[in-house]
Amino acid sequence: MFEVLKKYKYNSAWLGLALGLFMPSLSFYIYYLIHFNGMHFHKLLWVLQRGQMEFPLFTLCLLPDLAGFFLFIWIDKDKTSRGFLYVILPYVIYMVWLFSR
Repeated sequence: MFEVLKKYKYNSAWLGLALGLFMPSLSFYIYYLIHFNGMHFHKLLWVLQRGQMEFPLFTLCLLPDLAGFFLFIWIDKDKTSRGFLYVILPYVIYMVWLFSR
C-alpha cells in the first residue's frame, strides 16, 4: 500500500507545515459540525473554555497530525514529516501549559 505513496516526489517541510496547519483546523470544524451544530462560534469557544474541554479537544484535533507524521515517516518522506513536527511541537507545549495551570 505504501509503495504507491512512495513514488510521489513531494518531500518538503513546507508541505508538511501546510498540511499540519490545515488538518487540526479541519478536524476542529468536523467536531464542531458533529457536536455543536447551530451554535455560534464565539459561544462554542466560551462553552469549551468554561467546561475545561480545551485539553481533550486539542488532543483530538492533533490526532490527524500525528497520523500524517507517522505516515510520512513510513513512506520515507522525512522532510514532510519534519514539517508536521514543526506544527505539533507548539501545540504540545501549549497543551502542557494548559494541563499544568
